Amino acid sequence: MSLMEVYLAGIISTDFPWHAEWRRYMEQGLDDDILVTNPLSSKTMLDQESDDNGISAVTRNSAEIILRDNWCVERANLIIANLVLGTSKRSPVGTYFELAWAWRQRTPVLLITEEETANALAYMNAKHPFMEQAVTRLYVYDPKNPDAVLDDVLHDVHTYWMRILTNRLEKR
Repeated sequence: MSLMEVYLAGIISTDFPWHAEWRRYMEQGLDDDILVTNPLSSKTMLDQESDDNGISAVTRNSAEIILRDNWCVERANLIIANLVLGTSKRSPVGTYFELAWAWRQRTPVLLITEEETANALAYMNAKHPFMEQAVTRLYVYDPKNPDAVLDDVLHDVHTYWMRILTNRLEKR
């Protein structure tokens, strides 16, 4: 049985493959005793099921999606969120909901975003008062070396967050 659960929040878009790739990278890099929940886990054929780059899918309705994602956030001990837009034109509405749910229950959030100057969304991710309160640690994505930010997050999870969260869980 896993002591710790990590939820991988972030934009789901078929027009920027890194949105799926970073989740696979994190799942492989996290310890086996960590349960990783991922909103893409039930969407293996998203590029074939959705004609709007992953906003909707014919096999899921909006109630199923929001209830499942809320359940995953409520169970998580740590949220790793990715708000890198890349070439996608998607708005991260679902991820913002997930960050609000995490803030409400005081779940730590590690956020990956672009340089503040990359776009208006990146600036808001770094500077908006809601984000300052909801985000525990901010990591900056480098498009020239995208795996570097993921390695930084994994390092912090293994060296710091595992110890902190394990202590919290043992005190319950």
